[in-house]
Amino acid sequence: MPTKWVISFAVFSLLVPSAVHSVVTDPGESQFTIFGISIGMDTLKTVQEKLGPSKPCVVSEHLTTLGYKVGNETLIFESSDIGGGDITGLVLRESRERPLCELSTPINGNLVLKTDGGVRVGMTRGEFTKIFGRAQKTSGNGIWTYKWLRTEKLQRAAQSPPGGSDNTVDILVTVEARFSSRGLTYFYISRIKSL
Repeated sequence: MPTKWVISFAVFSLLVPSAVHSVVTDPGESQFTIFGISIGMDTLKTVQEKLGPSKPCVVSEHLTTLGYKVGNETLIFESSDIGGGDITGLVLRESRERPLCELSTPINGNLVLKTDGGVRVGMTRGEFTKIFGRAQKTSGNGIWTYKWLRTEKLQRAAQSPPGGSDNTVDILVTVEARFSSRGLTYFYISRIKSL
């Protein structure tokens, strides 16, 4: 077994609880897309081309975000070195608290913040559960957490050179959600690929 694969598996096994199994498979592609912007396909640059300028915010050494405010809601995209510069996650949330970074208004201000798969701030727990199933874990502060880990073969163009890895990629999908009496107040989804 190649050393790189063993290390990737060890890291991902720490992130994914082994005793918890998902009720459903990981989310369909539509949950990773909003306004034609897809996790793993777009970059901070293409987000700005589609939604308008916004000031990138360096959250940590390896994580940069870009945010937009629409009415009383916020849409934040995250990009990390791990994702090779691609968008690795997005957040939909109420705009009740002070943002950590500057938020812009999209060029088309009449947007309804909703993933292509229908996740939106304000949806009920029941509506959310129909999409994702029961939470794998619920924290003390009420955050529902889901994690899926799968291994896929790399597409021919993306395969590593001879002597490299075993031509597979580990994909970790994480979903978090928080609810109040108003419905969904926070939604986070990410997809990180690791060779």
